[in-house]
Amino acid sequence: TYINPAVEKVLGFKPEERIGANGFETVHPDDMKFLADSFNTLARDTNSPVIQGEMHLRHKDGSLRTLEAVGSNLVHNNVVESIIVNYRDITERKRMEDKLRFEEQRFRAFVEHSSDIIVLLNLEGIIIYINPAVERVLGLKVEERIGAKGSEIVHPDDMKFLADSFNILSMDTNNPVVQGEARLRHKDGSWYTFETVGSNLVNNNVVEAIIVNHRDITERKKVEEALRESEARFREVLENSLDVSYKRNLQNDDYDYLSPSFTKNYGYTLDEMKNLPLEVLMDLIHPDDLAEIGRVIAESNSGAVGTAYQMKYRLRHKEGPYRWCHDQFIVMRDADGTPLAIIGSVKDITEQNQVAEALRESEHRYQELSTIDDLTQLYNSRHFYAQIEREMERSNRYGQPLTLLLLDLDKFKKFNDTYGHVEGDYVLSRLGQVVKRCLRDPDSAYRYGGEEFTIMLPMTTSEEGIVTAKRIQTELRKEAFSPVLGQEVYMTVSIGLAQYKSKEEIKAFVHRVDQLMYQAKKNGRDRIYPES
Repeated sequence: TYINPAVEKVLGFKPEERIGANGFETVHPDDMKFLADSFNTLARDTNSPVIQGEMHLRHKDGSLRTLEAVGSNLVHNNVVESIIVNYRDITERKRMEDKLRFEEQRFRAFVEHSSDIIVLLNLEGIIIYINPAVERVLGLKVEERIGAKGSEIVHPDDMKFLADSFNILSMDTNNPVVQGEARLRHKDGSWYTFETVGSNLVNNNVVEAIIVNHRDITERKKVEEALRESEARFREVLENSLDVSYKRNLQNDDYDYLSPSFTKNYGYTLDEMKNLPLEVLMDLIHPDDLAEIGRVIAESNSGAVGTAYQMKYRLRHKEGPYRWCHDQFIVMRDADGTPLAIIGSVKDITEQNQVAEALRESEHRYQELSTIDDLTQLYNSRHFYAQIEREMERSNRYGQPLTLLLLDLDKFKKFNDTYGHVEGDYVLSRLGQVVKRCLRDPDSAYRYGGEEFTIMLPMTTSEEGIVTAKRIQTELRKEAFSPVLGQEVYMTVSIGLAQYKSKEEIKAFVHRVDQLMYQAKKNGRDRIYPES
């Protein structure tokens, strides 16, 4: 029979649209029973009952509004003479309440299921709330901790930090935050390490307590400790190693790391080397090694990720001499493959090279001793057979001529018997020098035995070999020997000479030349007897 203008602001209807209409028309079906029961109660009871509750009414646009309704029977009131209902729009309030309820449920779920231990303490340090994580992490039930002092399970060494932190939090009401690390005792007696953050929310109308968040970092601390120990061991190895370890930053051409052994090995301090430009560093390298270093560095700049490179070079010691270095390194790159840094190690191989060189010299000397005749300084007969086999094989393969000479000192036994073996040895030594002077680089001479000598002439025909034989005879005739004071003696040689025949056996070839030499002696000595 009447509705005030507020209906338009709340439900979008003009008063004239509702006056004369059924009051039940805009009620949500779910609320119809409550409204019908309430109306029946009001209609039957004339003793001015009051009924209230909540219901949903339909807005003109079809949406629903939540309203708080209060109804009274004023039918017998001479002024009103009707049932009066007061609707208060609580749609927004209900929406906020639902939102708050959702937020509270979500927050509770977050706290209850958090892996961190969340504790609320009053100003006496008594636990008034603790989440279930305490059982998962420390094996303690929630009910065991509520009402207990928070400090009961703190490690003695961490008690001062925790007490100081609690004092700060309890005295400062401006919402301070204190954080640090503390160890808490597990129910089994072991200790767990926690990252702890405390806040003063005493003045917060919802919390009204000091809130502490404990995050279990026990495993992380173990890993960190293991990493520290590993790093300490690694650093100890690096800093006490004889080899130099380094990391050179290619962006600024500076050493990010250079182990102390560099100073021991090369004399330069770390400060002297750390900011040394690359071009100055190159001045310390032996000039003969720069090309090889440049080649390896250029190869590494364009190489694949993880490829190891190595190079050997000489680095000038601060005191002057060069030291040999064996440098092994890899190149660190960014995602695009651009070189960022070089990580490597340098081994000083100076002594190693000296030992290797000494060994090579020793081997060479041993080789000489095993192949050189001490007296004549010509090759010995054992080396002769090794070499002639090679030369015969080369002659067979390439069809090149090979000529062999066999020399024998004439009347050498008589000379020895007359003047003695010392003077005889002197003659053999001088003959060795004469032979050497008469040969070309490819030729080789050997003391075949006693006073017999062989000369191998590769790529030489027998006609060309005769020229060499004559040169030896001529040079020997110039050598005057004085076994007795005031007396000069001259020596001669008989020479047999032949050219190798294809596929001929060594024994047959040598025997052939030997027979020619004996023929020269038989025909009067001091002769060259070639094969006809």
